[in-house]
Amino acid sequence: MASGLPRTVWLNNLNGSHVLNLSLTTHKAAFFNTTYQAALAYDTIAGWTATNEVTGTGWAAAPTLALMQGAGATSVNPTIAAVAGGIVRYDMDDLARTTTSLTSVAGVQFYADAITTPTADPIYCIVDFGGLYTTTSGTFGITWSGQGVFEIDLS
Repeated sequence: MASGLPRTVWLNNLNGSHVLNLSLTTHKAAFFNTTYQAALAYDTIAGWTATNEVTGTGWAAAPTLALMQGAGATSVNPTIAAVAGGIVRYDMDDLARTTTSLTSVAGVQFYADAITTPTADPIYCIVDFGGLYTTTSGTFGITWSGQGVFEIDLS
């Protein structure tokens, strides 16, 4: 399954049902496994659930973006910026979480934990890592593309 933006959540944001502020560090990130990955349906996915979430040593269930880097470290600092040609980019600092033990991480989903209606915990972005990643008392890292986590072309 490829990375993507769940349609229902973005429609709710555009029609005003959700008020999704992507610059908040209170949003959360949850790693997922291949069972979740295989069932992804971007036309119908809406709210986060803990089913098929990957957790482990050094990575608790769905940390906030402010806590993704780990104890004593800085936030991943999400940003929204207009770039050339009508492109809007969502980006954040790369992740380097040390001393983790995680098994078979297939990707990460970002969701707005504070939003409760019309969908609780709406997932606004899913990133498929294109493979499975495991750490044993090591560093789990994510290096985002030069185009950020995602871009939306409004031209």
